[in-house]
Amino acid sequence: MTDVTELHESIGWSAGSQVSTAPDLVTFARGLFGGALFDDPASLVAMTTPTPGSSYGLGITLQGETMGHAGYIAGFRSVLNYAPEIDTVVVMVYNHDGADPESDMADLLEPVLPVLWVAE
Repeated sequence: MTDVTELHESIGWSAGSQVSTAPDLVTFARGLFGGALFDDPASLVAMTTPTPGSSYGLGITLQGETMGHAGYIAGFRSVLNYAPEIDTVVVMVYNHDGADPESDMADLLEPVLPVLWVAE
């Protein structure tokens, strides 16, 4: 555990220093992946197109049938994933930095996504 009493969000520099809630992240993801955040649809295409030899686009990690991003700062962890085929957003936030949100997300989504795709 990490005492973050005196932590200032600016320590994250280019990590964005974003402070949010799970419901707000879901709203953000809906706007982002729904195309409402950009005037030019090519922006979202660039974000979700992996660079050569990588699974990472411009700020978005592509993981099989899902895409999203994870975050970390002392005392906190988070992950946001979007499954476009079933238009589903999943967000996990943790108030300790010992969590492994990417692994937890995989544990949650791997057994569920195939069932949801069949149901569609």
